[in-house]
Amino acid sequence: MKLTIHRGADEVGGSCVEVTHQGTRLVLDLGLPLFDKDRKAADSFRFRRMTLDALQAEGILPPVAGLFELDCPAAERPGAILLSHAHLDHTGLVDFSHPAIPIYASRGTSKMMLAGKLFARQPELPRERFRELVPGDPVTIGAITVTAYGVDHSIHGAVGLLLEADGESLFYTGDLRMHGLHHLDMSRLLFRLRRKQLDTLLVEGTHLGLPTRDPRPEMQVESDIDRLVAEAKGLVLACTSPQHVDRLTSFYRAAQSSGREFAVDLYSAFVMHLASSETDLPRPTRENGVRVFLPKAVTKGGRLQRYGKLIQRYGDDAIPVREILAEPKRYVCTFRESMLRLDMGGQLPPGTLCLYGLWSGYLEQESWKPVQAALDQAGGRLEIVHSTGHLLEEDIRRFVRTVGAKRVVPIHTFEPEHFEGLLAAPHGS
Repeated sequence: MKLTIHRGADEVGGSCVEVTHQGTRLVLDLGLPLFDKDRKAADSFRFRRMTLDALQAEGILPPVAGLFELDCPAAERPGAILLSHAHLDHTGLVDFSHPAIPIYASRGTSKMMLAGKLFARQPELPRERFRELVPGDPVTIGAITVTAYGVDHSIHGAVGLLLEADGESLFYTGDLRMHGLHHLDMSRLLFRLRRKQLDTLLVEGTHLGLPTRDPRPEMQVESDIDRLVAEAKGLVLACTSPQHVDRLTSFYRAAQSSGREFAVDLYSAFVMHLASSETDLPRPTRENGVRVFLPKAVTKGGRLQRYGKLIQRYGDDAIPVREILAEPKRYVCTFRESMLRLDMGGQLPPGTLCLYGLWSGYLEQESWKPVQAALDQAGGRLEIVHSTGHLLEEDIRRFVRTVGAKRVVPIHTFEPEHFEGLLAAPHGS
C-alpha cells in the first residue's frame, strides 16, 4: 500500500491522508487547518464560508486527484473517504468533495455531524453518501479491507482505522488518548494491534511541540466536577462541547449526585437524545433530572422555524432561563459566552461557579473577557475541569512500543522530528 500524507505531516489539524493499492484510492479524513503558519488559531468558520475556488487559491485544499473536481470521471475519483471522527480538522472539507464519493464513518460520527450541522455550521454527512463502519466488522473497498476500532477521544464515535491488502497492514490512529474514561479498552486495543504485526503505524503526535496545559486523566476531571458541584453555593455553569459525551455525562452525574437539575441548551439536548442509545447519557427528560432551555442564539431571527420540531420534542421538559436565574442554586446549566449578553442581561447570579471544560487557550480570546468580568462582579469564580483528548508524550511512547509496527509515521503534529528522539528515550525520562 502506498501512503501519502497530503496534510497533517507538519501541522496539528487539517488531516488528509491517501492510501493507494492496485488502483484503489482511499482518503482518510478531510479536515480544515486548526492553526496558521505562526501556530495561531485559524478561523475555521471563515474557511467554511469560502468557495471551492477561494479555498484552492488559499492553499487549503489537499491535492488529491479527483476529490474536488465535479466534472471528474468516476474512474479518476477516490473510491471512498474514511472519517476517524467528527471534529472539523478531520471533516471540515467533506461537503466540498465530489458528491458521488461514498463516505465511511461510525454511526456515532454521523450523529455528531448531524448535530454539528444543525447547531454549529459544520459539514453534514449526506444520507446517500454515508456508509456505516461498525467497529470490529471488516469492510472491503476495492482492493483494500478496512476495519474500524473504537478509540477514546474528546468526541463521541471516534475510531482508528486498520487497512489491509495482500498481506500488508496499516493502522491510522486518528485522534486518541490513553488517559480517558475508556483507558482499559484502549489498552486492549494496543495488544490487539500488536498481534496484527503491523507494517505501518500512522500515529498522532499533537503534544509534540504543542505541550498540553491539561494533563489530568479524565477520571480525575470527573471527580473534580463532582466535588466542585457538591461544594457550590450558587449557580453552576458547565462550559463544555456537547459532542464531548463523556464530559457531558460527568456534568449530568454531578448534578444528580448533588440534588440539582441539569439544565441544557437545545444543542446539548439533541446530542443527549442522539447518544442515549449508545452511551450512559440519558435522554433529556424531566423524569431523568434534565430540563431544556432555549438560548436566544437559537431563537432569534428566522432560527426559531429551523428548530421548531426539536423545540416541540422537548416542550414538556422545557424551562425558561429566567426560572434558572430565579433559583440558581437548583441548577447545573450548560453555558456559552453569547448567553451572558443575550439571555442573562450581562450579569450572573451571586457566587456563580463556572466549570470550564474546554481547551484553556480559548480563555485568552476577547469573547471570554466579559464573562470573566461578570464572574468577578458576582463574586464567583472559574475552575478549569478539562483533560486533553490527545496522546500525552509518555503514551505516544507506550503506544508505539507496545504495537511494535515495522514503520512509524507521525501525523497531526507540528514537530514530527521529535518522534525519533521520543521513541529512543527510556521510560520515565
